[in-house]
Amino acid sequence: MALEIGIVLEAFFLGGLREQDHVGQVAHQVVALGVGAALGVLFAPKAGDELRGEIYDNAREGLNQAVSKGREWAGRAQEVAEDTIDKAKNQAASKGREWADRAQQVAKDTVKQVRGTVDSVKEGYREAKSGS
Repeated sequence: MALEIGIVLEAFFLGGLREQDHVGQVAHQVVALGVGAALGVLFAPKAGDELRGEIYDNAREGLNQAVSKGREWAGRAQEVAEDTIDKAKNQAASKGREWADRAQQVAKDTVKQVRGTVDSVKEGYREAKSGS
């Protein structure tokens, strides 16, 4: 019954709000739910001790669910972080191999150019020596 009253009050309070007023909406929801809960407690057909016990049990259950969800989200966040780290390591290793291969190819090309230059110089020297 408290929830139903809270929903009715929430609809009444939020009926005229603009969409951009999110803070106001949240504040009105909290007030409406609080008023609804208070009215529900006032008109509850249960005895005080029984009602307080039920409220305590519900609060405890809500807390346990919140803690459970928090742990679940923390575990998922850790999994995502570990996956991201693994991907980054693999990409870094791949790029490292790629750069090493490029450096090796540049070194081979440079050696070929130097050998070609040395051969040209030797050939020029031989021609110059034989022509004199």
